[in-house]
Amino acid sequence: MRGVVLKGNYNDLPNLIFLPEAFDTIENWIPFFTNNQILNHRNVHIITPRNFGNSDRNESFDIEEVAADV
Repeated sequence: MRGVVLKGNYNDLPNLIFLPEAFDTIENWIPFFTNNQILNHRNVHIITPRNFGNSDRNESFDIEEVAADV
């Protein structure tokens, strides 16, 4: 799984892991997280599952395997 990390505005913040819809791109969500107060309270990890976005390709689309990746 691959994605981007948006570092929060302060040190020692908890992490929020965000998984966008399967066919949605990470780039669509970066403005949402950077244009509001979320980064004052959390580090944000936007991650795409296997076979979507820039994540690794795999022959299996088994949902249980995808869930196990997380």
